[in-house]
Amino acid sequence: MRFVSSWVRSAGSVWKGLLASSRPRRSIMPCLVSTILCLSMVSGTQAGIVPIDITSLGIGGANGGASAYSTKTVNFPTSGSSYSLGLYNFPGYSIGLFSNTASFGFAVTGTGSTQRPNKFGYNQLIDSNLTYVQGITTTFLDLMDVSPDFGTGSYMGFKFGSNYGYLEVTWSGATKTFYILSGAYEDSGQAIYTPSGLGGGSGGTVPEPTSMAIFGLGALGFAYRSRRKLMK
Repeated sequence: MRFVSSWVRSAGSVWKGLLASSRPRRSIMPCLVSTILCLSMVSGTQAGIVPIDITSLGIGGANGGASAYSTKTVNFPTSGSSYSLGLYNFPGYSIGLFSNTASFGFAVTGTGSTQRPNKFGYNQLIDSNLTYVQGITTTFLDLMDVSPDFGTGSYMGFKFGSNYGYLEVTWSGATKTFYILSGAYEDSGQAIYTPSGLGGGSGGTVPEPTSMAIFGLGALGFAYRSRRKLMK
């Protein structure tokens, strides 16, 4: 909502200027055109969704590529990031994901020994209202009892710093295997939606600047109409 007050003030200023102007009517159009262009430019600066390249990170195989009885760590969400993602694979005991970076955590449900990844479906919001922890479990052995079962169209939410994102995963408690299929994150701190499931691709952000641009355009149109009435 940080854009709301500034847009309201801007629209109000333009409106007052148009109504109070003593210039000929034709001078209004350049003002309208330039303002609409500005609105369009700002509305195009919505926060960006950045896809996560699972292949380049080397986490696209079974259990993220972690070998049996081993742990694998990669920089996340990009190879040059200062955050790290851990993948562990202990057959017969547990498999999972964790982070050893304090400001990076996964969205979870439950507490203590019942703690497990929060399974998100299509078009669900990942934001500050969720509970995030550094690791999916408090210990490696927790997943012996509470292994998640994620089928097609399942997502895990995460937060690093002030940014939110998701990983598309399948995860079988029976076979002790998970696959990371894709992922994305919002790079400006806005909340992010998981994909809609209607055609693939990345999810969306909570709309903000575009809606304000529409509001601004509406105010300009009303101001122009009022100005024409005054000129008659």
